[in-house]
Amino acid sequence: MPVAEGWKFRDVNEGTLSLLINRELWFSNPIFFNDPFDCQIDIDGSFESVEEEIENHWPDDLAAFKEGVKLHHSEHAYGYFCLCQDWKQSLMWSHYANEHKGIALGFSFSSGSQFGITQLERNEIIYKTDAFKNAIKNLSGSFNMMKAYPTNHPHLMDGEAQDFQHTFRQNWMSFYEVIRYMKSECWEYEKELRYELELETKDQAGVSRKFSPDDLKHIVFGIRCSQRKIDTIRTLLDNSDWAHLKYWKASPDPVNLVVTAQELT
Repeated sequence: MPVAEGWKFRDVNEGTLSLLINRELWFSNPIFFNDPFDCQIDIDGSFESVEEEIENHWPDDLAAFKEGVKLHHSEHAYGYFCLCQDWKQSLMWSHYANEHKGIALGFSFSSGSQFGITQLERNEIIYKTDAFKNAIKNLSGSFNMMKAYPTNHPHLMDGEAQDFQHTFRQNWMSFYEVIRYMKSECWEYEKELRYELELETKDQAGVSRKFSPDDLKHIVFGIRCSQRKIDTIRTLLDNSDWAHLKYWKASPDPVNLVVTAQELT
């Protein structure tokens, strides 16, 4: 069976052929994602549900804290390249590969990738609707500990106050991680792996980055992918740069209701 770090499900269309010909991946601004909540957390609304708890610990600075989170969020724009960690996901084939008529591209990135994949943020998505609320609660708790045990507290061991401060700073920054890597449980089937880079002002819609042919390990043709499309892809990539590439044809397992694949020679 094909093994790769992550899979990009695509229809066989002009965009996919362009991706292969130009060897470019698109890092999209999340405002164009099909999930309107992805990276678009309502910070004011999210605070409302737990504001009382934070206010008990931090009444004077709540407004300033909220403004700081919003300011940081508004000053940074990110682009994302998203993969699924499982090529067998039937819903991914249906939703993103034209009802099993398309392909799945299996990527495993090396440190020599032309766009420097090792310099990018790489994280798995958290499928937990209340993750942002929990991040706020963690911050509240760590701030309370820091406030209850100041540096000169007589019962603290050496360095313990600094540990409380460090935990507080980490929980502060976790807000931005949660915003960028949290989705509702209903999307859990996507098993998403997300690569992130910060967008420049001129690239607010997104940006293309070159990948190395060695980064693409497999192409799986969908259950309903036509022979014409298979021949088109294989002819397009029939050169030494892609000699390592393995091709597979998906087929249904009607007993277990899963997608399987056989390697093409």
